[in-house]
Amino acid sequence: MTSAPITLRMVNPNDAPVLAAIYAPYVRETAVSFEYEPPSNEEFAGRIREVLERYPYLAAVRGEEILGYAYAHPYGVRRWLGDYGCSEGAWPKCLL
Repeated sequence: MTSAPITLRMVNPNDAPVLAAIYAPYVRETAVSFEYEPPSNEEFAGRIREVLERYPYLAAVRGEEILGYAYAHPYGVRRWLGDYGCSEGAWPKCLL
């Protein structure tokens, strides 16, 4: 059985709950985000809208499932180092 290919698509603010869930473990369990609490879905949607005003915001998807995301922004705008995300269960698959 062949699994569906991973493709990229533009993110939209409606994706915020999924992306926020992917990002939350990095906030809670690591020091890479420089944030103390995961952002709410509303805050995350606002961040998505802000980025999309000038830069790409991409989701890696397999079928309808978002496996991870990445976005561009000017250097130094965000304080964290990890401007990417990959869901915990999909982590090894995201790297393929």
